[in-house]
Amino acid sequence: MEPVTDLDLIIIGGGPAGLTAGLYAARANMKTILLDSKDVGGEILSNSVSRSRRTNP
Repeated sequence: MEPVTDLDLIIIGGGPAGLTAGLYAARANMKTILLDSKDVGGEILSNSVSRSRRTNP
C-alpha cells in the first residue's frame, strides 16, 4: 500500500464539526481524509441523554 500524499485536507475527529468539514470539502471537490479513533459521530454517540432524545422526539 502506497502512502497517501496528494490530499487537500486532513480532518482529525469525526464529531459534528469534523463531519461538517468533510461535507464542505466534498462539495468543493477536495481530496479529503477523515481520521477518528472511535465511531463516526464523536462523543455524542456515547451520551445517554442524546440517545434518549434521538429515539424519543
